[in-house]
Amino acid sequence: APVELSNLQSLSSFCSNNNMFFNGIISKAVNIVDYISSIAPFYFLSFLSVAGKYRFAPTLPINSSNQIDTTALTPVATFNETNILQNTFTKIYFNVEDRRNFIANCIYTECIPTEISRRKTISVKFTNTDLDSPTEQYDLSECCSDVNHAILYAKYELSKRKHSTHNIAFSTSLVTTTLIPTDLIKIEIKRENSVGDNRTEINYYQITSITYNSDGISNIQAIHFPLDSNDKSEISTEITSGTFTVLQ
Repeated sequence: APVELSNLQSLSSFCSNNNMFFNGIISKAVNIVDYISSIAPFYFLSFLSVAGKYRFAPTLPINSSNQIDTTALTPVATFNETNILQNTFTKIYFNVEDRRNFIANCIYTECIPTEISRRKTISVKFTNTDLDSPTEQYDLSECCSDVNHAILYAKYELSKRKHSTHNIAFSTSLVTTTLIPTDLIKIEIKRENSVGDNRTEINYYQITSITYNSDGISNIQAIHFPLDSNDKSEISTEITSGTFTVLQ
């Protein structure tokens, strides 16, 4: 009863299509909500509590074939000066150091039926990234035993760092729709200056948090999720067709 089941089959197919299976041991008592929340991102999922129910939602767009969607996307909602409360919109760009090229090291568990399992590391970089670039480590060993799963996750982290440049936050009147974290939204902000060179800035974001005040105000936080001129996700396109080098 407390879990939304309607999308579980499609998400299961998505994980199967990408060889993303859970292979791990829960050897001691854990808080199940915290545990699932920590594991879900490695499967491109977010574990949410929405309208009194827990549910999984994909952090990447998924098409009807339960694959990463690289076609044109339509945002769930659009926000502009008419529905963003005055003086509540903020934009924070990521630090330059946090956006520099890096090599993603993913730890996974190699499982061979006739041998004792062992932890291994696979390294992935954009092909044009220097070998002496900084490295960042992602430990999937608690649940991942497929090297292709680890490689795919490394591509995601590299692509997100390359294309996503900032976070935003704003307040709006009470959201009564089915808007949830992971949904794609469109922001249209009119920029005005003293010389009359006014323009409308359009960007796309993925919601990371929605909170509600007792006075009927909704507070939304979101991360930059850029679309190209054809409304296709730049992150998804990079993951599926970008040029990467895998280092053993």
